[in-house]
Amino acid sequence: MIKVGDRIPSVKLKHMTSDGIKEIATDEIFKGKKVVLFALPGAFTPTCSAKHLPGFVQKAADLKGKGVDTVACLSVNDAWRLRGVECGSRAESALAGANSERRAGPTPRPFYCEDRGGGPPMIKLIQFPRMFGLPNPSPFCTKVEVLLKMAGLAYECEFLTNPGKGPKGKLPAIRDDDEIIGDSELIRWHLELKHGVDFDKGLSPHERAIGHAIARMAEERTYWVMVYSRWIEDANWRVFRDTLFASVPGFLRGVIGPPIRAADP
Repeated sequence: MIKVGDRIPSVKLKHMTSDGIKEIATDEIFKGKKVVLFALPGAFTPTCSAKHLPGFVQKAADLKGKGVDTVACLSVNDAWRLRGVECGSRAESALAGANSERRAGPTPRPFYCEDRGGGPPMIKLIQFPRMFGLPNPSPFCTKVEVLLKMAGLAYECEFLTNPGKGPKGKLPAIRDDDEIIGDSELIRWHLELKHGVDFDKGLSPHERAIGHAIARMAEERTYWVMVYSRWIEDANWRVFRDTLFASVPGFLRGVIGPPIRAADP
């Protein structure tokens, strides 16, 4: 049992940085500081990601207003999985005091948490808001965010609830310099051509063909099973509706839902 006056053991932990996974000593976190430390037993579990973590994110400013220097989260999960939790909850920006949601991949690239001023341009990822304790409710938005991480490209997120504002009437999309590209596969091609990224590096032609076949199956067949489960099955629809249309007045949800469900394949 931890008692008042006990010291945190001096050990090495791992955390994600803009240069990939790095070690950090507990003394760097705690020594001479007032720190609120909480544990997250299971990443992406309903209780931990949806109920436990958000409270600390929401109250981070209040805690810092009481003299707390750092609000830190400890978990047994690996750093990559925790990076996903961080992105899904906007934990980094809230707990670290950054002013926007901005990310960088595992390779050393420009990464800015404050005003970039005249710095290099950053890719803007335009996608649906995060929900359900996931990085994104859309698998295609998640796909593009993973591609950006794999490419090691610095990016920031812009969240839209109306896919009609996307360049092809859907999301995700990216803005890269003066170009706006929609459709996750076109975005992949753009990243490969403009930034010289080979997402299949190290794979043989046979392995690339298998990967392409699996991707087409998931994106053009399995995807519709998920759509049916969310929009058509009554029990799932009620949860999906209340989350997706949370900002819509209750009486309008009944007006919006039926036409969409009736039009769904």
